[in-house]
Amino acid sequence: MEVGSECQFARFALESGRVTQDCTKPKLFEPNRDGELSIFCVVGLSCVEKCKLGIPVAKSQNKKLYGWGVVSCEQIRRVGLEVDRDDSPPRHANILGWPEVREDRKSKQLELANLANSVKLPSPATECAHCSQLD
Repeated sequence: MEVGSECQFARFALESGRVTQDCTKPKLFEPNRDGELSIFCVVGLSCVEKCKLGIPVAKSQNKKLYGWGVVSCEQIRRVGLEVDRDDSPPRHANILGWPEVREDRKSKQLELANLANSVKLPSPATECAHCSQLD
């Protein structure tokens, strides 16, 4: 699916220390062994709606939602990566095109982390009742 450069994507932090109030850590943007990084389109969503989108992602991996880092499609492309939106589940996409060389991959992670806007939840979320505390 074609993705506009203005589209905003969240990478959900499912482990402690991946996001702070001030920054997103490069480890948040580490691709899996298949060279993919799962993200979700969050353009137009409130903080509560982002939380409600992220909690099922965390639960599917028996983890908690600690927050997220948000980057635009334009920023992802600017660092030399691509977005492949598949909407399975809804709003889902992957960041693709990661370099094979570990140091180059880490450099891309750092670039994305420096561009990302971070949101750290007041406490790890496991249910949507927590979301009402955000807005």
